Amino acid sequence: MPSEIGLVPVRFLRTWRAYYTHDVAGFTAEQAQTIVESGAAEYVDPDDVPAKPAGEEPIPAHDGDGDHDAAAGEDDADADAGDGDDDASDSDQTVEIPDGWEELHHTKRKMIASKIAGRAVTTSEEANEIIEAEIQRRAAA
Repeated sequence: MPSEIGLVPVRFLRTWRAYYTHDVAGFTAEQAQTIVESGAAEYVDPDDVPAKPAGEEPIPAHDGDGDHDAAAGEDDADADAGDGDDDASDSDQTVEIPDGWEELHHTKRKMIASKIAGRAVTTSEEANEIIEAEIQRRAAA
């Protein structure tokens, strides 16, 4: 069941680590089996997985130091947002900040903050500050 690049795609049935319900991700066969057997995900036919948009880079996996700092990435839409200096950027409004964001895994908080800032955010503390400032900015607008 592996894809053409050798990864087994799974669709998450519930939030698991840095993945939300309905996220689709590829893993080695062993990893996929463990995740599926835990009940967190189900196997997906590789032919049913939508292709990633052209030019979109995958978010790198953690670097093995236990901090998962390298998981903060940015997508093409955010890269086009500029250097993050426009305080009133309309593109910031499209970044969803879920209720209870403070309880999200630090990787998810850093990904949200990276999208808001338009650059990679590498620490949990910085992510929290960016998200809090964005919530305050939206409330004042």
